[in-house]
Amino acid sequence: MAPAIRKAIRHRLLAAGLLCLVSLTMAPAPLQGQDRPVIIKLATLAPRRSAWHDRLLEMGEKWARASDGKVILRIYPGGVAGEEADILRVKKAMQEMQLT
Repeated sequence: MAPAIRKAIRHRLLAAGLLCLVSLTMAPAPLQGQDRPVIIKLATLAPRRSAWHDRLLEMGEKWARASDGKVILRIYPGGVAGEEADILRVKKAMQEMQLT
């Protein structure tokens, strides 16, 4: 794979990770004693069963083990959730719904 393509994919994965972290900071804090797991939804353009997708799956498994199953990472690979602009549009609409 060409270095330029690898760099572009790496930047997209980084952007997806940052979007995920921003989502966590904007989410309402869970109630004390709440036993439900925190579900993090991560959309990526990385194709299913690619090296990047595999790494994200590994990351989700590590998070689940480290949190005793209290953090679940749901990955939507291959652009199934849409392009970046679509995802950001949905995210913004969800935030506005929470504020009203």
